[in-house]
Amino acid sequence: MDPYGYLAIRELLRQDPHALSVGRSAFGRHIVALRVGDGKGILLFGGIHAREWCTVPVVLAAYRRYLAAWQASRGDLPGADFLPMVNPDGVELARRGLKSAPPIVRPYLARINGGEDFSLWKANGRGVDPNVNFDAGWGKGKGNVFAPSPASYVGLYPSSERETTALVNLTLKQNYRGVLCYHCKGEVAYYGYRPIDGREDLTRHSEKTARALCAEWGYTPLTSEGSHGGYKDWYALTHPDGVCLTVEVGKDDYPHPYPEGDIPRLIALHERDGVRLAEEIWNKNIWS
Repeated sequence: MDPYGYLAIRELLRQDPHALSVGRSAFGRHIVALRVGDGKGILLFGGIHAREWCTVPVVLAAYRRYLAAWQASRGDLPGADFLPMVNPDGVELARRGLKSAPPIVRPYLARINGGEDFSLWKANGRGVDPNVNFDAGWGKGKGNVFAPSPASYVGLYPSSERETTALVNLTLKQNYRGVLCYHCKGEVAYYGYRPIDGREDLTRHSEKTARALCAEWGYTPLTSEGSHGGYKDWYALTHPDGVCLTVEVGKDDYPHPYPEGDIPRLIALHERDGVRLAEEIWNKNIWS
């Protein structure tokens, strides 16, 4: 079984008592969450961009570390949700190619991809980029495109995609106080949001936490100039008192897809992220 593919994530629904489905993709795959406690504290998610599947094991490792810490604390840690693979259709396309898609859509996907090599594919199974499909300056971002594409297509309207809707509904239901959105690559963490109306009040959203966590990772905190339609942007609008970072794991001098040989290093660097995020938000430096 592919340790970074969808079947390994689906198996968690059968084996892990903390696993639940929070939605389904266009091709009917489960969007799996791993819940610690009531989940109503923090969220960590990865695999929203297909070729960035190296974030899947990073989130899984963070979940296991957080669960162990939560159990050791006898529930003193806040609840948390971990979504290792938000975009399962896209990840399967990037890892297994056209054979992972229903036969009826294969010609369409090959046409918009310009061939059968999907290793650099970022979008979902409909050719929409989920991370430019949120209702935050939708369609106004740098590099947005307006037709189905391997990357950057904004969709027909905000939250037109099942993956986006699943994240929106889950966030509104759980009302997380902190979120880490994992992408790849660059060793930076983006914070803040400048809405299209030019407001300044959210441009420093989450800056303190970005600087604290980047100091631990050795990453660079950066503002998100020109970013629109992403989860972080939408979260800043809907949760101005919360914390949300887009974390670009991995060295920028590596190519896409990210080399599997460096994944153990990424795991070691980020497996405490859930605990550290909780420490930053609740100011309790007492958890192992």
